[in-house]
Amino acid sequence: MKKFKFIFLLHFFIFSTAILMAQEDSKTPKRLTNARRPAKVSKYKLTQFNGRWQEISRVKISNNETVNIDDTLFIRFYDSAKADTKQGGSVVITGTVELSGEDEISTSANDFKVLSVSEKELVLDDYYGNVRKLEKKDIFWYETEKPVPVAEPDTVKNIIDISPVSLNKNWFVYRRGANPGFIKPETPLIRDLLIKEKTGENVYSGEIEFSVKGQAVTQPCTLTFDNYSLVISAIANTWNAEIYKADGKELVFGKKGELVYYFKPQ
Repeated sequence: MKKFKFIFLLHFFIFSTAILMAQEDSKTPKRLTNARRPAKVSKYKLTQFNGRWQEISRVKISNNETVNIDDTLFIRFYDSAKADTKQGGSVVITGTVELSGEDEISTSANDFKVLSVSEKELVLDDYYGNVRKLEKKDIFWYETEKPVPVAEPDTVKNIIDISPVSLNKNWFVYRRGANPGFIKPETPLIRDLLIKEKTGENVYSGEIEFSVKGQAVTQPCTLTFDNYSLVISAIANTWNAEIYKADGKELVFGKKGELVYYFKPQ
């Protein structure tokens, strides 16, 4: 009889322990081994951007102060994942559009953080401390007007200072003046120019960012100044230009009747 009770209690103990272990196991979250996290996907779709967008306001992120716009941003998104980008009086740059999982949209000419998009309004962070608000348009004004001839800067009246104090800055193109028909898809268009230091007699080292067929390229470069002339030498491209202005606040160079670049320091 005692032996029977002992066996009964032993089976009861084993059965109870098994139930408790099963209950505890059900409370423990299952971990998937070798599980891959899915790639982050943007909450927006490229089709939401299709159409023409024109900048109507710009505000500083730091203090919500309104910025005076003298280089209005125009973007036209096509349904073929391409876009035309125009900043102020610059030429239109056409390139591929990419939308990342971080809600960053790239038009090959510019990168932006998408803050919101609706049927009539697009709000972007330009990564330069500004929030830009764009409005949907049926057509842009420059698509209906004849090209305006390029203004020819006066080399006599403008200040040309090629000292390190004037030149050593991170310059960005805020405007381009191009004669109709001069710009071709294969033309390397300068976007940014970082002049780092003086390395010789009127010679500087730096980096140049330019776009070819809508693709942005950044390369080290050498800048050689000679009176009113400038030669920028990169890995596979060379720009020969005349200097029209260099006063530390603005840098203007190019060729009259072809293409003139207007820079401001960042």
